[in-house]
Amino acid sequence: MKYLLLSLFLVLALAQNPPVWPQQFSMEFNETQRIIVAGTTKGKWYYDAPNNRQVIERENGRHDRYCESVFQQQDTPCNHIVVASMAIVM
Repeated sequence: MKYLLLSLFLVLALAQNPPVWPQQFSMEFNETQRIIVAGTTKGKWYYDAPNNRQVIERENGRHDRYCESVFQQQDTPCNHIVVASMAIVM
């Protein structure tokens, strides 16, 4: 009986349609990074699939692995900009 119920739940889970993201959206976030030491920041993500681009803005990029490579050991805003397949960290 246990296996029958497990199989039924599995079939139902696989039969559901996966969620679909909107083509364009923005959202605010709170982030905690733990690379060497922990740090937190706030930010905003802008996503635009039809135009193949996105921007992630962080109030403080000190604890982000990519921003930290540009602004080492500094509390500074940081943006990840991706257009097509090209990425820029500012």
